Amino acid sequence: MKYTVLCFLSLITWQLSAQSFWKLQGNETDKLARHSGVLYASVWDMLFVSTYNMGIFRSTDLGNTWENVLMLPKDQPITAMAVSSKGTLLGGSIGKIYRSSVQGDKWEEISLHFTVIKCIVEDKAGNLFVCSADSGGIMKSEDDGITWKPFTNGLPTNYVNNLVVDHMGNLFCTLVIDRNDAHGGLFYWNDQLNSWVKKEIKVNLDNAVYNVKVSSIQAITVTPANEMVISVDGVVTNFEFHRLLKIPVTGVIGETIWEQDKWNDSSDQPFGLLFENIFYSSGGSAFACRLTGLSQGIYAKMRYAPKWFLCNEGLLPVSLVKSYFFEKDGIVYVTSDFTNKIYKTAEALPGKKYAEITVQPLQPMKLYGYQTLSATSASGRVQFKSMDNRSGIEGNQLRATGTGKAIIKAFTDGSDSMYYSETTINVDIAKAENKITIETAAEYTEGDTIYIPARASSGENVELTVIRGNATFNKNKLEYETTGKVLFIATEPGNNSYEQADTVKTEVCINPKKPVIVPDTVAGRISLRSAVSDGNKWFFNHTFSSSEKTILPVEHGLYTLQIVADGCSSTFSDPYNYIISEVSDIQSNSFAVFPNPVHDNAIIRNSQRTPVQFTLTSMSGHVIFTGFSQDEDFNLNLASYPAGGYILRIVGPQFTLYYKVLKQ
Repeated sequence: MKYTVLCFLSLITWQLSAQSFWKLQGNETDKLARHSGVLYASVWDMLFVSTYNMGIFRSTDLGNTWENVLMLPKDQPITAMAVSSKGTLLGGSIGKIYRSSVQGDKWEEISLHFTVIKCIVEDKAGNLFVCSADSGGIMKSEDDGITWKPFTNGLPTNYVNNLVVDHMGNLFCTLVIDRNDAHGGLFYWNDQLNSWVKKEIKVNLDNAVYNVKVSSIQAITVTPANEMVISVDGVVTNFEFHRLLKIPVTGVIGETIWEQDKWNDSSDQPFGLLFENIFYSSGGSAFACRLTGLSQGIYAKMRYAPKWFLCNEGLLPVSLVKSYFFEKDGIVYVTSDFTNKIYKTAEALPGKKYAEITVQPLQPMKLYGYQTLSATSASGRVQFKSMDNRSGIEGNQLRATGTGKAIIKAFTDGSDSMYYSETTINVDIAKAENKITIETAAEYTEGDTIYIPARASSGENVELTVIRGNATFNKNKLEYETTGKVLFIATEPGNNSYEQADTVKTEVCINPKKPVIVPDTVAGRISLRSAVSDGNKWFFNHTFSSSEKTILPVEHGLYTLQIVADGCSSTFSDPYNYIISEVSDIQSNSFAVFPNPVHDNAIIRNSQRTPVQFTLTSMSGHVIFTGFSQDEDFNLNLASYPAGGYILRIVGPQFTLYYKVLKQ
């Protein structure tokens, strides 16, 4: 498997036409301030900036004027901020929570047995959570931040570096590799299990699906469209894997395949840099910051732009560290670690046009089926994206993944002269076709243990029912009392995803066992008897001769037996070689065989030198040797044959003689 590492320097030459991407907003908080975060509280239209060395600043005019509302010493940095749904402002520090219910005018200090607080979030029930990547784990507050208790049930370690809540209120966290080399990953809080549950991160590489072995998820966010985006550092098989991945939140919970974000939507090169923070604006633009490597700074992918690009224009060099973003009235703002300033984007480009997208309507589909997506636009190549969990996009192929009405977004990133544009396509998806597959042999032998492997496309259990034959099913085990044909049907009623399967009929033969011929002497004659009463078929020299249980052979030759039950036939018995004349030690006047028993060689004496044919067979009738001679003595070499009894037949012009030869 081959992966290409793409150097960013070849991709950042594309620039926006504005004078600079970032412009200074307002005034610095304080000439000594070292920023550690930013929070825009839309409920009050107030801006708060946290610092490493001066507590918290507040602005009511978007940064034109500032007020230091929480002054702290240098050893008490504020490392996280949040506003609860009840209107409480919270600041996280080292082992402490600072809490204000009056917009920062007054604060109370709450001590925690905790390490550095990384982030603060709130779930759909109004519970608050804090996390720490320095072995602190997660703590939960059910009373708006007054009291806290551990919240780590199900986590393998306490090295939690991110917490995030999606638009439905679902709670997620990420773990980093810890000091014991326990790997990190993405976890989801399952209310029903009352536990954190690890979610596998699956990616498609070279048309094969792999699980990512996560060292850490550096950054995580949920977009306004309720997609989760992560910057993951891990390993796939034996390769380092640094990617920006995204997926609808429903796909996270369902563990579907993550999509790799790309440098350029017109190419397949994955976005292989690691980010420390990711932000998506309500307008669809994405921003991220990178601390490590040669390519430090802020990256952006604008709604109307076709590619990611490095956008540090307008920022001071000291700002090229970890950045924090917020949005107001569609404008994105940023501040960075150790700066005391806030910047805003000059993202609007004049002179662009909007181009409509023309789409080809979709035909109704069945679940898990495929259909080709087709759309055109003057603004460039049209791309597609599923807007729910009922469909998935693979290139221009739509795959139905859920039933109901699916919504697909068709969009184009535009060009230098065209704005981003989008439209939607609807398609009805019915239940998937359900097919029963039975993998079984057509014939079995009496005494076999018979299991009938049957499966349905739905994955549900297949019901097997005998409709003809002396047998029944115990699950998929066929229990029979007699031999013969068994006709059965397979049914499966379907489920929420699959329609009812067509009934499948299958017939199998349970053949009788290989029969045994039992010879018996009756009044000096040989009789051959079958062990069963019905279904006997006797063959003489491979030609059918009788259907009786017992027969009296009248000719020399091979007799075999087959048993047939309801059209199901056994294999043939071992042949019985019937010889009319007694062939013990009787010799004719003209022929003799000696010595008998024999060790290696026997002599066949032909005193009259009559032209004859010699044939040596095993007791079962297998021909071993054939020869012609009219010599007085003919040497019969048995040195290479196993010990036992053999039949020697001598055929002359008007006679046939048989001799029983014993090899010792």
